[in-house]
Amino acid sequence: MIELRAVEAADIDYIHALENNPENWSFGDTNQPIAKQTLVNWIDQGNDIYESRRLRLMVCEDGACKGCVDLYNLDFYHLRGYVAILIEPEHRGKGIASYCLQWLTSYVSNTIGINKLLAEVPCHNEASVALFKGAGYEQVGTLPQWQRQNADTWHDVLLLQKSL
Repeated sequence: MIELRAVEAADIDYIHALENNPENWSFGDTNQPIAKQTLVNWIDQGNDIYESRRLRLMVCEDGACKGCVDLYNLDFYHLRGYVAILIEPEHRGKGIASYCLQWLTSYVSNTIGINKLLAEVPCHNEASVALFKGAGYEQVGTLPQWQRQNADTWHDVLLLQKSL
C-alpha cells in the first residue's frame, strides 16, 4: 500500500542520498551536493506549509521510502503552487507516481484550497511528461533552452498545469 507522509528525522539519510545523486539533478535546478546538516536543519525547522510555502511528502510503500513529492512556491492568495515528484528508478512504471498525483490533487484541493498546480518538466524527461499529461495536466507553455545539462546541451522545459 502506498502512503504519502510527512518527513521525519529518520528520513535524513534517504533524503540526503536523493538530493546528492547527480542523476537526479538533470530533472530539477540542483547542481551541487547538499550538506546533511543543511537537511537536518530544514527538518528541525518544522514544515509549516503556510509559513514555508512548501511541503515535502515522503512516498512510502509497505514502510519503505520510494521517493518524494514536493509542493513549492505555494501562493495562498492566488491559490496556486508548483509540484515535483521523484520516484527512485527501480520503482518507476508501477503506478506509484500516478497514485501520488491523484492523492496530491485531492489533498491540495480539499484540504488547503489550492486550485491550480503547475509542473516544470524538462522536455527530455518523456516519462514525466507522460505522467503529468496522463493525470490531466495541460501544456500551457514552453521555456526554450531553459535548463542546461552541460556546456553544450540545453533543454526546453514544459509548463504543465492542472486546474482543480
